[in-house]
Amino acid sequence: MITAMQELNTTSTGEVNWDDILPRLMLYSLRLIRSRHLEERISAEDVAQIAIERAMRHGGPVKDYRNYLLSVAKHIVADETRKKLREEAQSAESDRSIKADSDMQLDLEGEERRKAITEALDEAARGEDKLAELTTALLEDSSLTTKEIAARLGVTVHEVYRLKKRLYQRVRKAIAY
Repeated sequence: MITAMQELNTTSTGEVNWDDILPRLMLYSLRLIRSRHLEERISAEDVAQIAIERAMRHGGPVKDYRNYLLSVAKHIVADETRKKLREEAQSAESDRSIKADSDMQLDLEGEERRKAITEALDEAARGEDKLAELTTALLEDSSLTTKEIAARLGVTVHEVYRLKKRLYQRVRKAIAY
């Protein structure tokens, strides 16, 4: 007695019914790829081709080619997802090391640069009380938000943006940045 699943997968001669299996495999692969946001990395055709290649190399008897191929496709997409996550982690690590290297470079020339920036800030704020207050606020606590600085200085948020812009322009000009 032949079950309905076996009938789907094989013809009367026992050969695999690729006309039924291949479209299902392609659709399943496409769904997996889209759900894991891998469209840029691999196509459904590639997944189907790799799955079929693995099935052909399997060598042992496969009772249900359709389910076997869908399972292989699922593993292929999972492998690709892991590769993507590994590459993103390596890229993030690389970015962190590049930033750390650039931070070290700044630290090497840091004392001179800090001194120049401090002098430029003092010069830029000289004669303007609000700029001097802004400079003090920024130097004391660099994590302050614009709203917090505005409240501390007793001005509007727009005024803080305007003061920051003027201060930064003067500092850049003073240190030739």
